Amino acid sequence: MTIKIGLTGAQNSGKTTLAEELHKILPDAYRVKSIARECPYPINETTTIDGQLWIMTTRIKTELEAKKDKPHFIICERTVLDDYAYFYRKYEREQLYKETKDIYANLSENMQWSIVANWLKTYDFLFYLEPLPLVADGTRSTDKAFQDEIDSIIYSGLQGFKYTRLEPGEFQDRVKRVMEIIQVSTND
Repeated sequence: MTIKIGLTGAQNSGKTTLAEELHKILPDAYRVKSIARECPYPINETTTIDGQLWIMTTRIKTELEAKKDKPHFIICERTVLDDYAYFYRKYEREQLYKETKDIYANLSENMQWSIVANWLKTYDFLFYLEPLPLVADGTRSTDKAFQDEIDSIIYSGLQGFKYTRLEPGEFQDRVKRVMEIIQVSTND
C-alpha cells in the first residue's frame, strides 16, 4: 500500500527542504517536486486562471503517475490546496467575478475548490508548515504581506481536514515530528 504525504504552506515555509530530507530517510519513496517553477504562465502575485489550472492539473497528473510504480511513500512538497490559495488570493482580492461578472473565473473557482476538497482526502498524512522568514531564490515572491495572505488562505482551507501543524523551529525537530507521526500510524 502506498502512503501519500502532503506538505502544505505558503512560500518559504520549508516544504522542499523537508521533502528532500524525507525522501532520503523513507524507504522506496517517490518525491513529487514543486510544479510552479515549470509553469509557462505567470505565477506568484501575477498568476492567471490558466496558470493556476495548469499547475493544479499538472500536480494531480504527477501524483497519479507516481502511484503507478507503487512506491511505499509518495512525498508531495506542495498540495492542490497551495495551488488553490494562489488562485483564490488573486481573484478574490481583485474581485474579478464581482466586477466583471466573468463566468469563467466564477466557474473555475467553484470547480477548483471541489477538486481541492476531494483531492485533500487522498493524502494519508497532511502537514501544514508555518512560514519561515522569506529568502529570495529568484522565483518565489519575497513580499511578506503576500506570504501572509497565502498562509491565511491555506490555513483556512485546512479547516475540516485532518492535518498536523509543524511550527517553525529547528529543522530536525520538524523531521522528527513527521517521522514520529508516520511511524506511529504505519505501525498500527
